[in-house]
Amino acid sequence: MVDVGCHILVYLFYRQKMPLAAQGVNFVTVTERDKNLTTPGHCYNDELPPCSIGSHNLSAPLAAGFFLKAQWYSNFCRLGNFAIPETLKCLSNKNLYFHGDSTARQYYEYLLKVLKSTLKPNPPTKQSNWKVGPSLAEDKVNNFTVHYRHHGYPIRNNWTDASEVQYIEEALDTLEATSDTIYMFTIWAHLTTVDMSFYEHRVKRIKAAVERLHRRSPGTLVVIKSANTRKHSGTSSLTASDWYARELDLKLREIFKGYDKKIGFIDQWSMVVGCSNKDAVHPGEGIIKSGMRILLSYICP
Repeated sequence: MVDVGCHILVYLFYRQKMPLAAQGVNFVTVTERDKNLTTPGHCYNDELPPCSIGSHNLSAPLAAGFFLKAQWYSNFCRLGNFAIPETLKCLSNKNLYFHGDSTARQYYEYLLKVLKSTLKPNPPTKQSNWKVGPSLAEDKVNNFTVHYRHHGYPIRNNWTDASEVQYIEEALDTLEATSDTIYMFTIWAHLTTVDMSFYEHRVKRIKAAVERLHRRSPGTLVVIKSANTRKHSGTSSLTASDWYARELDLKLREIFKGYDKKIGFIDQWSMVVGCSNKDAVHPGEGIIKSGMRILLSYICP
């Protein structure tokens, strides 16, 4: 009976998404905007204020944004445009820290790829598995550093050096922070098998550490990256459920919603749901590029 039950569950979770054909008319008629309307009628969000700390309302029912011609537009604020020269100028004299799981490491690796002409890896003395870090890259021409490390246990990787593991709250408490420090974290993918009360306790400890950081360094930018959907095969839907990942994500938003005027937020969940790409625990470069554009808009509004 147990085997039969497992087979039924696997079958139920085998397909997460099914294509739905569009119904109704296949065209839209666009007319001139009614000048008597008092609400914004724009599409490209040009009338919104530039993105800055506190732009994203964690409790707002409004969708975070939308994709148009492969570019992400926020419904809360106007994002900047950052080619490589603008990116280098924005990051000059800054120290960026990406702390979390492999979906945070994607941001570290994206910068290494895009800024490869000047940003070079410079591993610390103690370097464990590249999946876990700690990892460091330096741009000595433009004077900035980029760091990555895992958020601490649970860690679902082959191996790591336990002496190098550092929890997010520990890192925040020991961070030599200034107004040129940017700290982005995410915590979800490795915790889809833990109890919600455990996750809630963990996130509350992180929030308390963020508050302590801001008391000693109010100008330090802290940014949270949300969860995202993932591809499933076999029984992974049971151990890494998108439904539960979303519950974790909503709990994190609930805990931080009273503090959202002091932090930045990258709603990667809304991005992957609104994107036509297939689900993957590591979203494609277009998603990471969009998330990085949000991060840079917070750094250089």
